[in-house]
Amino acid sequence: MNHAALKKARLLMQQGRFKMAEQELRQTLGLYRSSAATRAMLSTCLLRQNLISEALHEAKEAIRMEPTNPNHYYVLSLIYLEQERYDKANRTIRMSLSHYAAHPDYLYVLGTIFFQKSEWEKALKVCDMSLNIDAEHIDSLNLRARVLNRIGEYDASNHTFDIAFRSDPENPVTHANRGWAALEQKQFEAAREHFESALGFNPELEFARSGLVESLKTKYSLYRWMLNINYWTNTCMDAIKIILVTGLVLVASHIPELSPIYLSVLLFMWFPDVIFNAYLQKDERMRMILSKRECLTSRVFGVILTVGMLSLLSYCITKENILFSIGIVSLGMLFPLVSTLRTWSDYYARRMAFTVISGLLGLLAICSNFFGSAYPQVFEVIFFHAVLGYTWYENFSARQDRDNE
Repeated sequence: MNHAALKKARLLMQQGRFKMAEQELRQTLGLYRSSAATRAMLSTCLLRQNLISEALHEAKEAIRMEPTNPNHYYVLSLIYLEQERYDKANRTIRMSLSHYAAHPDYLYVLGTIFFQKSEWEKALKVCDMSLNIDAEHIDSLNLRARVLNRIGEYDASNHTFDIAFRSDPENPVTHANRGWAALEQKQFEAAREHFESALGFNPELEFARSGLVESLKTKYSLYRWMLNINYWTNTCMDAIKIILVTGLVLVASHIPELSPIYLSVLLFMWFPDVIFNAYLQKDERMRMILSKRECLTSRVFGVILTVGMLSLLSYCITKENILFSIGIVSLGMLFPLVSTLRTWSDYYARRMAFTVISGLLGLLAICSNFFGSAYPQVFEVIFFHAVLGYTWYENFSARQDRDNE
């Protein structure tokens, strides 16, 4: 094994130069294809570039070559965590802990899983276990502070962040975590400053970039209201959204005149981030901060929303049923289409299939206006049932499928 090459790749990764590190590691693998350590490091490098499928392959290859190495399971658990496959991440990191129960990095992953599942007491307990082993473990300090912040222990949370900053005042991840905690405490200016500091130390840190976007949008009181609702509802937000979409089917079936108003409210509840991204693209600074995917998604959203609203407005003036169909189908298509555009790549094909099916049903609803007045409403209801099925599947069944793979 070329230890000098691995050392160089590790240094590049520490500097955030993941593409160059990937090239170095692939060159090493060309000479030492059976090196499990190299594959594990390459997997981490690919994960940092959000190349999930490739990272998953390399992690599994590392485990196949060295099935008793706990670090390889640790790398795999990070990938599952990124994919929100929390049950699989839990089982995988426990394989690492079964070999080395007193490893703070492994305990941090377990604590993060509990944090993402809103199991605050378990997350706090694991953080304390990790910090008893290493009192200056930065990741565990950050996680402990975030947990305390979520349960309303703001003073204890801020004190924990202070300890982390004393240990490493220029750590970009700590600044990013402190920014998110400040957002939850409604300290919007402080949040923005911490996110900007994080990006100053590491311009490629996605966690900080997305936080900066959020902090800039909070200057709008309407967005702050929606943000507070999301924090308040927390784990039940998906269920609330599904209930609202179910209500859309009932409204479309029995009170179609209210469909435009109901749809508008529902879209704002479902896509506040996309709506504000579309609005804020008029600001040159925001266009630079937003990712390419965020810009594309918000532009598509803005165009379709405009078409839908103009069609409904025209219907109110002309009473042409086809304009009503175009309007509500356009707005309804935003649910599967926007979810497809902003999803991570592993599930893109499946979501696109749902989007195409919904689009065909919507087109059928529009075309049915040419074949009689009784058909459009029937096909519009079928279309909205398809949208409901999509949203239900994505928010419930899809997550279970990922965890059981």
